[in-house]
Amino acid sequence: MTPKYVIVENVAGYEAVAPQLGQDESVVWFTSSAYLLEKLTHGGVAVRSIEDTVTQEDLNTVGWVTLELCKAWGVFFDEQPFSQELELKAGQTLLPQLRLMLVCALSKALLAQHWMTGVLDQGAQAWVVGNPSLSSVAVDFVRFAESDSLFYRILQQSSWSEGIHFVESEPESMSHKPAPIGRKAYWICRGLTVFNAEPSKWLYALWRRMREGTTLSLAGQSPKRDIYIAGNNELIKETLWPLLRQKAQLHLLHMPKHANAMGAPLGDQEAAQLEHELCVLGQKILDHHGYSGPAVHAMLQLCAQRLRLWVSHFTAEAKHLRQVFGWSHENDVRPLLLSHGLTDPKELLFYQVMRQKKLPIVEVQHGGSAGLSHAHRGIVDLAEINACQASVVYNQNFQKFYAEHLAERMPPTCISGAPSITRRDKAPKLFRQAARSILNLKGNRRVVMYLANMLYGNSLNMPYGHLDTHYAKTQKQVAVDVFGKVDAECLVKIYPPRRFQDPHPLTVCKDLPKQVRVISQYDFRYLRAASDLLILDIPYGTLGWGLAANKPTVLLDLPFNAVLPHMKPIFEAALFYVDTQQTGWVEQLQDLINMPKQKLEKQWAQKAEARRDFLERCLLGPTGDPGKRIADFVMEFEEGLNNQEAVSQLEAVHV
Repeated sequence: MTPKYVIVENVAGYEAVAPQLGQDESVVWFTSSAYLLEKLTHGGVAVRSIEDTVTQEDLNTVGWVTLELCKAWGVFFDEQPFSQELELKAGQTLLPQLRLMLVCALSKALLAQHWMTGVLDQGAQAWVVGNPSLSSVAVDFVRFAESDSLFYRILQQSSWSEGIHFVESEPESMSHKPAPIGRKAYWICRGLTVFNAEPSKWLYALWRRMREGTTLSLAGQSPKRDIYIAGNNELIKETLWPLLRQKAQLHLLHMPKHANAMGAPLGDQEAAQLEHELCVLGQKILDHHGYSGPAVHAMLQLCAQRLRLWVSHFTAEAKHLRQVFGWSHENDVRPLLLSHGLTDPKELLFYQVMRQKKLPIVEVQHGGSAGLSHAHRGIVDLAEINACQASVVYNQNFQKFYAEHLAERMPPTCISGAPSITRRDKAPKLFRQAARSILNLKGNRRVVMYLANMLYGNSLNMPYGHLDTHYAKTQKQVAVDVFGKVDAECLVKIYPPRRFQDPHPLTVCKDLPKQVRVISQYDFRYLRAASDLLILDIPYGTLGWGLAANKPTVLLDLPFNAVLPHMKPIFEAALFYVDTQQTGWVEQLQDLINMPKQKLEKQWAQKAEARRDFLERCLLGPTGDPGKRIADFVMEFEEGLNNQEAVSQLEAVHV
């Protein structure tokens, strides 16, 4: 009997083709869906992860090669006639999403090639299930969506297509929806938000609801400066009152809606030439790194086709933004724009139009984890800090990391500290009671919460990222192998299912111990106070949220996004550190959870001084009023901008 190898990307695809193949024992299913892998394994179906043969080193290499390709294509777009005519750098606006598109497509292409080689070696039939339609391209969206069937589209476009059975399915599974938040929990969360908010947050909320164009300034004062505000991260909200006290007049700058129509599409010959040149340039780079073959060639074509569609959206949006922002400021006092980090193509185009209008930008970061792990090393050249004229960062370590990598391109920075809402709950006992009520936790049994970070779907992020089936194994080890041998109420907090193409695999895991509960509906900030021990597995901003609750906290250091070597002793001194690449890490984590409460809290207290230093230097930044620090920096920076020599120097560096 000829074996049948079947690629299926989600549960909808499996349900579409399973009746057709029936109970055929020669069928072997291959998937990148951690949910489907878990579900079929429990059902006794022969299923394998298509990602099993990939190592972390492979992923990192793909990420670095993709970054090289991304930058080359970015320069290509900067030099196109439409960029020159608009006096804009189209490629620079595209880079962050272009990288995500390319890293996903190249990863999938290499997996498809390896799979197809196995099909040919085994003399098997090749079946691929998916939806041939791809997500729509827009000015702010060029990457692939989580629901896109990339194995299907890449192999369909390859020279192998005639020898493959293609079966169409729905674009994504509709069999799962986030569990609704109960009325009681909803009002508790709303109440906590109101209680914990700073006055500036409510001023900002009220301001956004006023008539468009309404400005803010304190009565009885003659405003000294005009400050434009775009974005609504927590630090910006906390800056409003301090800016007003320094006689600033604030203008809310709404991001305009998209242009109603797409610009004139490229002519057939022009479009074909654009796609051809992209593919030739891309193949040259990939050949140099040993990446070639039918699937790789097909993925380059697929990406080039999406970029050809994007060009028309970009030109229309550029003209639209120029019409909306038809004003300019050539008077004696130059205002500036205070903005959250903008990263999608439309937002970065907005940046460039503001520069043309001579409106300098102070960008306010929304996290402080850069410099802790390898995660930011691969994207430092594409980070939002590159697009601004000045930046506000949480902490000293963040500033040092970017200063070392950007060198002379590093803009002036202000170390503000994290927003107040991240740092503390105003009434910890009240928040603990409320959180335990939301989770229906009763009695005094110890509560352990594991914050399991997000699975990617088609939003891969390499180098130093992960594949879903790899990461899901670790999450299952914690939920089953670790929590199965501890005396505690164990909660696994996952990201909401709406982020996934399929539900989270732990939601169908049959091996979960009875004391383990998987939750997804609530924001972690409302739940952190409920636990007696927190477990986090990636040193991102959520680590600050966890440590700010002052609960004994464990960091699981994973192979992807691993902690930087020089940071390991700092983590070990400040919290409980477990290296998952070391033998016996499961038992080490079990021992920590089973440790008597008094002993655990004593060890945690002994780390208090090191933890304070870690939080100030590396995560939450200095204590005090971050809004006042930002306001002081903004007003001083703007004063300098009105010195023509300083302006010329800035514009020479930030082109």
